[in-house]
Amino acid sequence: MVAVQGCPLGTLSVELVDHGNGLDRQAAKLFSDLIDWSAEQFRVMGCRDPRDHAVTLISTVQGAALLASTFCDPEILVSQVRRLERWIDSLARS
Repeated sequence: MVAVQGCPLGTLSVELVDHGNGLDRQAAKLFSDLIDWSAEQFRVMGCRDPRDHAVTLISTVQGAALLASTFCDPEILVSQVRRLERWIDSLARS
């Protein structure tokens, strides 16, 4: 679904930012909470710079979702998620 229609969270965030009136802060909160949660997972793994890793994770997924939707090519999202899985596995081993 995400590869065809885009990420619902990303789509909602763009709409909230476009409408202004303070809704942009709500959009930021959606992603901020997701980044915070992801950073905590990297912190638990013992990674250095957990917030940077979290931003890389979320931005890669969002970018891949956008490209997969734009090009109607779900393989873009699948391949990027697989790449992220390998990356996270390598962090867990180090």
